Amino acid sequence: MTAVTDPVPALDTLAADQRVLYEDLEAGFSSRVDVVLWCHKAHVRTLGQLPDSWSRELLGDRYRVAALLDDDCERGRATKYAPDDQRARRERQMIGDDQLLTACRDAMQLLGEFAQEHPDDESIDGPQRYLAMRPALDDLVRRQRGSLKRVLGRDGNPGGLQSHDEISSWVRGVIRSTKGVDGGISRSAMWDLFWRSALLGDPSSPSLHLLLAEDVISVMNRSIRETATASREAVEEDRVTHGPLDT
Repeated sequence: MTAVTDPVPALDTLAADQRVLYEDLEAGFSSRVDVVLWCHKAHVRTLGQLPDSWSRELLGDRYRVAALLDDDCERGRATKYAPDDQRARRERQMIGDDQLLTACRDAMQLLGEFAQEHPDDESIDGPQRYLAMRPALDDLVRRQRGSLKRVLGRDGNPGGLQSHDEISSWVRGVIRSTKGVDGGISRSAMWDLFWRSALLGDPSSPSLHLLLAEDVISVMNRSIRETATASREAVEEDRVTHGPLDT
């Protein structure tokens, strides 16, 4: 008997990615940098359906940041009112059951219609193999991830950015990864003393993480959402403008 191939594996892939997202959340994280990178992953795996301010609000809540950490010492550094293991697990459950769950559902709905309209033809180049079936989104996310890892010291250089030239190069990378919508970072990162101090300082600094969440990750989320939404718009346009010919 010939095995039946699922013509819409993109939905299964997204569901699996979201499951891993929740598994990471439930396990907790070893550092604040890991929390920041997970926040970006959450924006990606929900196809930008989380509010743009979600990461900023989460990282700005010291108690919740402490709850996301899996080590008592790290929790104590985050806040003097650090939760114990039981309270930390409960807080992580609340994070997962609130806006994150709604965003996961919305992402599945967003992808579902487009995936059903464009099933795979079993070729290796089928559209289902890309995130949200959009090659452009795959490329965008890789660029975003690279920019965040670079400034957070996770690209092989644990010191992060070290000079004006490196800041300039990093800003250009951010602009490329957000399709030119930079949230003002092209000026603030280059000329604002607080921004420059954070960028050239410790990559594990909470101040840097809040700046990234406010002015970088929020804009990245918007770019992800707009690129993913273009999939549905393409389906709707095709349905309206390419109906059967009258003969």
